[in-house]
Amino acid sequence: MNSANSQQGRSRYSHQYDDPPFIVKPGTRARTKKPRFNAPPAAASPVKRTTRHHNQPSRRGQGGFSLSETVVAAAAGAVLITGGAIALRTISSSMQHSGDLSGLRTSATNGMRLLRSEVQRSLYLVVAGGSHDSERDYTDLNDPNHPEYASSISECKALAGSAVFNPMFGLKMAELNTPVIYGLGLSQNGNSYALIRCGAPLNTDGHYETEQPTLATILENIGKIPCTKTTGSCEAPKNSQGKEMTLAEIAAGVDTSLNSDNRSKPATYLQPALAIQTDAIRKLLKLVDPTDPGDVIGYSFLQIPGGTSDANANLDMIAYARADKVARTDAYYSVMNGDTTTASQPTALSGCTGSSCSFYGIPVTNDAIALIVDGSGSMSSCITWGSTTNSTARVYYNGSSYTSTKRNCLVTRMESLQNELRNLLMSLPSGVSISLQAFSSPGYLNHRPWMNGDLVPLTDANRTSALAFVNSLSGGDVTRWGGTSPWSTLDRAFTNTGIKSIYFMTDGDPNNDRNGGSWSSLDFQPTANTYLGMNTSRAIKLIVNTVSIGQDSPWLKLISDGASGTYKVVNQAYTTVN
Repeated sequence: MNSANSQQGRSRYSHQYDDPPFIVKPGTRARTKKPRFNAPPAAASPVKRTTRHHNQPSRRGQGGFSLSETVVAAAAGAVLITGGAIALRTISSSMQHSGDLSGLRTSATNGMRLLRSEVQRSLYLVVAGGSHDSERDYTDLNDPNHPEYASSISECKALAGSAVFNPMFGLKMAELNTPVIYGLGLSQNGNSYALIRCGAPLNTDGHYETEQPTLATILENIGKIPCTKTTGSCEAPKNSQGKEMTLAEIAAGVDTSLNSDNRSKPATYLQPALAIQTDAIRKLLKLVDPTDPGDVIGYSFLQIPGGTSDANANLDMIAYARADKVARTDAYYSVMNGDTTTASQPTALSGCTGSSCSFYGIPVTNDAIALIVDGSGSMSSCITWGSTTNSTARVYYNGSSYTSTKRNCLVTRMESLQNELRNLLMSLPSGVSISLQAFSSPGYLNHRPWMNGDLVPLTDANRTSALAFVNSLSGGDVTRWGGTSPWSTLDRAFTNTGIKSIYFMTDGDPNNDRNGGSWSSLDFQPTANTYLGMNTSRAIKLIVNTVSIGQDSPWLKLISDGASGTYKVVNQAYTTVN
């Protein structure tokens, strides 16, 4: 952001209720401008997290495509299909060891890896209920024009036999005539719930072997909703005979149709702790809070049978179906790499499967990494809007100022970043050491490191702590998140002698240069020279990988080129939201 705009990003924001906060005409470049922050922050007021908008051609109506989808599409060579096939084959083994928290997290990671990869290769979701764009009746599981949906569900229930299979959602694949159906059932021990996949099996090279469906447990030990009453106890649900319902009866009786906001109906006492949300064009699959907002539960979760809330593994995932039916040019996505001789086909860290250990599609290649991420106010920008409104207004950055709106946001830039970080942290082997820092403006909410920015081994306890830090980045008043001042975090990483590679992400220009002056193109080369000089003086030379969201950042490319890393630009083509 230019110094002329120094007063723009203070805590003031405009109130524009129920209007799209940020509209750019198709074909124009949406350059991200950052709010400027000059005053020390006031005390932060809690703001509950919400979500995003990425824009699409107007003929598609409302909905959109995420930052995560953009990354997936931009990252050429990501082996989603094969990774999913491998995950499917490793889930059963990890479930055998899910009696402790570490095993529970492994089970969650493998299950979500399979689910995410299959969503990403699908054409669209098929669900019951909710609200969708006109001309999208084919995304309704109960659409009479698609009898194959009902026949697939009947076949899945027949395969389950006496066991429970309550269909929750389906995925339509280009290669298959019938959808892959995911449904609720019971875990193998019968003491908790499970998400069960019913569909064509995957072989080792990621291809569907046959149309004949099989059953596979994807998420084992889905938790039970605890009693959330502040006083008294909760009464267990009763069946028609007046007896307490078994878990099988509860699982079979859950209403899996979606509300008008395309979200699962709130779960109640002892029901499965798993809920989803989609968008109006049925491209998004998001795991969400299974209960009403305002209680102590904030995530879908797995739980060790008989355990407490301390023995939970949160399920927080965002995935997007591919956009095969969307008319887009090759220029929609821009991917720019640094030194291709060293970074075009890097070898992933040992212990990572397919693209599981990557940051915005850039593989993690060694066991001592620094993650440096943008925590500024512009990360509150919504990149996928829903079709409904909330009862209360929320604040988002709209490209030039903060805007308050009641419109329902499905995914923000910050939530997409959090999803990226959670995926990576859950996938990294325990032998890896990480440094994790968020940057904004000094003194503001999101200008802070995890564990002082030190290089810390990923033990179970440290992994839990890092995930909690990532989740905290969306808290507080977004107008107090801060501007863009990455210099102290970069300096700390470059002077940490144990770090071997850096993964740096930002969505805009720095507010100031390293000396506090205004930022301009004249700073590109001197800034790069400073950090490349610091790298030259190191005994262990850093590999510096950089990601710029929404705009080209030449200074980052210069650093990555000079430090044998990968530079990636993720551009979002904004169009009018109707």
